[in-house]
Amino acid sequence: MKKMICLVLVCMLLSTGITIKAEETNLLRNPSFEDGLLGWTKEPVKPLEGTNVEIQTDIVSDGNKGIVINDQSSKASIGLKSDRFAIASDTQYKVSGKALAHQNPSRVYIYFFDSEGKTLDATTSFAINPSLETIRELTLFSQEITSPENAHEAQIMLYIGAGHTGTAYYDELSFVEKVESDQVPDVKYHKPRYINDPVQTSLAQGSAFTNRKGDVYQFFGLSGLPVRFTALNHTKNTIEADIEIKNENTIWGITVAPNGHVYFSGTETGNLYEYNIETKSIKTLTQLSDNHRHVWDIKADENGLYLGTYMKDKPGGIIYYDFETEKSSVFATAPEGVSYVRGLGLSERFVYAGIGGTVGQIMRVDKKTGEKEIIDIVIDSVKTPSMFSEITIVDGKILASSGILFVILDEETLEVEGYSRFDGKVSGINPIDGVHHYFKTEVGTIRSYNIETKKFQDMKELGLLPTRNFRTAQWIKNEKNEDVVAFMTTNLEVFFFNPKTNELEEKQSNLPSNGVIIQSMESGNDGNIYIGGYMSGMSIFDPVLEEIKTSIPTFHQPEGIGFVDDEVYFGTYGGAVIYNYSSKNDLNYQEFKEGNPGKIFTIGDQQDRPFVMHEHDGLLYIGTFPTYGVTGGALTIYNPKTKEKIVKRNIVDQQSITGIDVDENYIYLSTSNSGGLGVDPNIKLPSARVAILDKHSLEVIKEVTPNLPNDSNPDFIGSISKGPDGKLWAATVKDALIFSMDSKTLEVEKTIKTSPGTQHTPGFRPYYIKWGIDNKLYTSAGKQLSVIDIEKQTVKKLVSGIVTNFAIDDIGNIFYNIGSEMYKLTIIHNELNMDITDKKIKLGEVMKVDYRLSNHYMDNELINNNLITIKSSDELIMNSNLEALAVGRVKIQACFEDLCSDEITIEVSDTKEEKEPEVNPTEDNSEQEDKPEQDKGIAESDKELPKTGMNYSLYPIFLVITGSLLLAINSVRKERH
Repeated sequence: MKKMICLVLVCMLLSTGITIKAEETNLLRNPSFEDGLLGWTKEPVKPLEGTNVEIQTDIVSDGNKGIVINDQSSKASIGLKSDRFAIASDTQYKVSGKALAHQNPSRVYIYFFDSEGKTLDATTSFAINPSLETIRELTLFSQEITSPENAHEAQIMLYIGAGHTGTAYYDELSFVEKVESDQVPDVKYHKPRYINDPVQTSLAQGSAFTNRKGDVYQFFGLSGLPVRFTALNHTKNTIEADIEIKNENTIWGITVAPNGHVYFSGTETGNLYEYNIETKSIKTLTQLSDNHRHVWDIKADENGLYLGTYMKDKPGGIIYYDFETEKSSVFATAPEGVSYVRGLGLSERFVYAGIGGTVGQIMRVDKKTGEKEIIDIVIDSVKTPSMFSEITIVDGKILASSGILFVILDEETLEVEGYSRFDGKVSGINPIDGVHHYFKTEVGTIRSYNIETKKFQDMKELGLLPTRNFRTAQWIKNEKNEDVVAFMTTNLEVFFFNPKTNELEEKQSNLPSNGVIIQSMESGNDGNIYIGGYMSGMSIFDPVLEEIKTSIPTFHQPEGIGFVDDEVYFGTYGGAVIYNYSSKNDLNYQEFKEGNPGKIFTIGDQQDRPFVMHEHDGLLYIGTFPTYGVTGGALTIYNPKTKEKIVKRNIVDQQSITGIDVDENYIYLSTSNSGGLGVDPNIKLPSARVAILDKHSLEVIKEVTPNLPNDSNPDFIGSISKGPDGKLWAATVKDALIFSMDSKTLEVEKTIKTSPGTQHTPGFRPYYIKWGIDNKLYTSAGKQLSVIDIEKQTVKKLVSGIVTNFAIDDIGNIFYNIGSEMYKLTIIHNELNMDITDKKIKLGEVMKVDYRLSNHYMDNELINNNLITIKSSDELIMNSNLEALAVGRVKIQACFEDLCSDEITIEVSDTKEEKEPEVNPTEDNSEQEDKPEQDKGIAESDKELPKTGMNYSLYPIFLVITGSLLLAINSVRKERH
């Protein structure tokens, strides 16, 4: 009888529309390790020396046990794999658990398998970042993923890689299908659709030349995601290798070693690669020691390679790779607080390295003893202002070059013998005369330096070289076996300079382009979407036609994009240079002067990265991060009409500006305590802030670190925006938290975790907050695309993958990026209507129609006629352009994407007739758009029932259920008696 009652209750619930939420089933076996390692396997099964996975009871969160992965070997990796488990394809899952890492990151990998057990090329991974050694508590991590098509099984692995040492603890793991809650914002989109890689460039940050069998070869990494290693034969003008290097986007360090092989490394994985010119193949040699991943420069001798590296919040280093042992090791470490080791130079006895941040120094290391010496470079009593990215040792001289300065020192005395302003790289000594070096000046001329006379000489007769930075200057033999200098710009423009004939030859090559990572993306006032590329490139995208309208591959890296009326403004890296553009004028890109786009001003005051650009009342408000090695961003206010600007550095002390909003009286700022790259990590900086400024005096009225429930000392508050509720809304890192504040007191009122457990560090880019006309909050917090209903405080993740930028077009479609790729979330529309004032038209006229669209984002709003396609029942009477071609009646229908309006009947006549007054509005021609006539003889009992809120179609079911329930209750009473 109890079962009968339950069945009846379930029927009642179903009939009334109440949803019973499905229980989430954990697909992992033994997820909390209470049964030891049952359901899990070590990888490798027999761990190598210095590595192991064990059950532990000290740091747990669920039950009495957890696991610890211990890797104290810099040469071996160690992991723990789950058993494979069945999954559904193209389905969202949530991977979560509790974890703690010490010393270096641990990673969680998810592998997918097809029905035959083959591994699919769709492996996903994410990092568990290290905490301080004193922390002994597990914290939540969570990641949402989508299984690929054809996936039948999955497996997770907890891992610490070779080249890293560290310890990681895990417990309470979970792999569940994501069940969509009823309590989420009501937004509806079609599945994401890939559009294109919108920013295409031919860009390289380093290259190496060599001669082989009489031909001139050049090797470089074509920047993009992934980077493409390219081998170019200049003699034959052919590309001999074009190989994708997964998980890398840029290659700076590349060299040809004495053994004839090419060696290179990127900035992401720490992998060292070897390219064999004969076999045209690439081999991964090793992963660099001690988690060194970002390689700036590589120099080779007969025995091995030296690599200069950057380390975030740690001293950079010099890594040595031994050809004989095929192992890497840390050769030297920069001083405490110095993250950069840039250019390298080798002499017989020493390794020289350019180090520093705001002040350039040279570190000299004895190859045998490892003894280090730090050399300050002082010119006119002032230390050099930037790092040295190239060092050459020739005949007892040190030739060191930064991005703007070329310095010559005596190797014994370390005294400066000469210096010059310049741009890029220095050739090294002329093999013909043994005294001259050649380089490009900051104005574009070639300049020589005589090492004996210590004099510089400009070679103006050669004309000007491109203004873009030079990344290579190297001696090679040309096709005539003459010694020439091969110069290369960042945009792969190659020039051969022959000092013997004093001739400059530009080499023409049909190089491919590559899609680069999207750095910025905003919807403009003109309806276009403006997109900036990482390192270089800018494109203008038409969201209606879904095509690129304009592309400038050599445009400086746009960090932020803003709009004032018809003008578009780009904040570019480095030096915080601001460009403007108008789609109303012809394209005329000018790098150093006014144009379209063209340079209008530089912010200055050590500012570097203008990520935030906000318009209010005709003024452009800009927020910036400072340059390398320093703290203190700036608020800049620019007036396009007067062309005046105000720059307020350190308006919030030691903070960079990550968000700006403005109203009639106040300026609201959010900040980050990050400065430029290379700031001494040992310096304790104040927590991130939210500040209110008087709009007119620019005085700080109030400044607080928000009192957040999950993070009392946030380092980064990305974006701030006043919502439709009048509150300030902002985003921070931990849990991808979105929170609101009172706009006067700055007291935190609401907090919404968009991704609990997430700790994705945003770098410089803010987590964006953008408001839809549906009054919902759209955000990239946690590098995930989500929408929030701020009234209900509910959140919905819209897509899978790491999203850093997004833009919303005029009708609610969302364009977003994953790496270099742009995708579109097409909104699902509810209704399309045609507004036609007169359904009668004269022969030869064009029907005038307005179109109105409704969806969750907009309610019966006018949309652009260009978005609409017309279906005509008779193209001979009226065509799809709504032109009246012949007399008669025709039915037309408007369609937008997969939605069509109702049909409307149009009458075409020779002469336009006067409209007759309507006698009875219910009467209409049967061939026109009709409404069904109401039956005048309808019975009183059949008239429409009053609207009481009940669905009367369910009334009989309700009676049956109620009767069944009463019978069941009555039966229970009889049993008791």
